[in-house]
Amino acid sequence: MPSVSFFSRSALAALCVVSLACPAKQERTAELAKAAPSGKLIVYSGRSETLIGPVLKQFQEKTGIVTEVRWGDTGELAAAILEEGDKSPAKVFLAQDGGALASLAAAGRLKELPTELREQVEPRWVDPNGRWIGLSGRVRVLVVDPAKVPEAERPKSLRELADKKWEGRIALAPSNASLQAHLAAWRAKNGGEDLQKLLAGIAANKPILLPKNPAVVEAVLTGEADIGLVNHYYLGQARKQRNAEVGLNHLPTADDGSAFVNIAGAGILADDPAAIELVRFLLGPETQNHFATNTFEIPLVKNPPAHQAGLELAAGADALHFAKVAAELPATVQDLRASGLLP
Repeated sequence: MPSVSFFSRSALAALCVVSLACPAKQERTAELAKAAPSGKLIVYSGRSETLIGPVLKQFQEKTGIVTEVRWGDTGELAAAILEEGDKSPAKVFLAQDGGALASLAAAGRLKELPTELREQVEPRWVDPNGRWIGLSGRVRVLVVDPAKVPEAERPKSLRELADKKWEGRIALAPSNASLQAHLAAWRAKNGGEDLQKLLAGIAANKPILLPKNPAVVEAVLTGEADIGLVNHYYLGQARKQRNAEVGLNHLPTADDGSAFVNIAGAGILADDPAAIELVRFLLGPETQNHFATNTFEIPLVKNPPAHQAGLELAAGADALHFAKVAAELPATVQDLRASGLLP
């Protein structure tokens, strides 16, 4: 396996920028690059322990494969894998972002997955070279208060958020990786000047800036805001907590990057049967049903279990686009900061 190439260093910089804090190489090595205990499957997970922990525990109980997980931010963990190179103890990488997987694949850090696994997933959610695979999807939507934002007023494009009628009515989480990935996809499609104009227009409307997507949904549901840009499943989680059909997810229909589908996915870093077995388990009916019913994500297997997302995956979404998203991330974060939306 080659050492970190120019592309790899560029990808590393992008991933560190997105995570907003890239620790020194020595610190990451001390924390993440410990020698793998013999007989254990080491997993680096950018998905939260709350979300994926029960699934990995079930995998260990059912297979007898002892699994050790290093939890962290997707960008930081991917950057650590690039720095560690062949010495990385990680055998499986679970990411909450397709761009991180694309960067590692382009840097030569991911192994080709078996055909029988790749064929279980819709082709657009699989790396063309078979080095990573999508497990679940999430659509970027506008969550709205339907009483305050009737159907005729719901934006068909993110460009409409620059309209003065939305002044003081928008909630955003600019530091959120999913929002940044969405804007990077917009930048890849429409160019830097277009993104800068969009961000300037939104900033001029004095949006409510919040730390995370759940807070954006809460702002809309409590009346602090009328509209917010989030991942679709957060409303499902809020409805479950309230046991009530509150709020509404609105999918913009303009063909300008306003609708974006990101994925949670997996890649393997070693030719290890245990690593392949974990990916197989994550594609299995129990795990896919967990994504559908407990986290309200969209299963990506060809024959998915029923889910309550209420949304179709955005038309024309292309897995090839994730490499472009990764490439645009550093400039996107700079644009966010220049607009004043991100400190």
